[in-house]
Amino acid sequence: MDRGVKPVGGGIRCDLFAGADLGGQSDSGLPNRHTPQRVQTNDTDMAGEQVGNNRKGQAPFFEVLTAEELAERWKVPVSWVQEQSRTRALDPIPHVRLGRYVRFSYGSPDLDKWWLRRQGGTHRAS
Repeated sequence: MDRGVKPVGGGIRCDLFAGADLGGQSDSGLPNRHTPQRVQTNDTDMAGEQVGNNRKGQAPFFEVLTAEELAERWKVPVSWVQEQSRTRALDPIPHVRLGRYVRFSYGSPDLDKWWLRRQGGTHRAS
């Protein structure tokens, strides 16, 4: 039987590390893809969180939200956000359509301008 392949309960189990040297090098002398390695970058040291966009020539990245997430942040019903993002609305919420999915760029200038327009909207007289 081949090294590392053992029959187990009617099936075959492959033991990938049977007899393998886990020193970080493969047989070809290249780094083992399963061994964590430190990646050197010329830019900044990435700590895992998004601090901002420090790269020149690229558009800034805004947080992408679903209708449910936007409704939760604005404390409004999801149905209201969905209705206000439809093209038949008088002033639709700025959004991006990805097939049947609708996403909102939270913090984008377009959404901020829309929000400011809506704050200065007309109120119904009682």
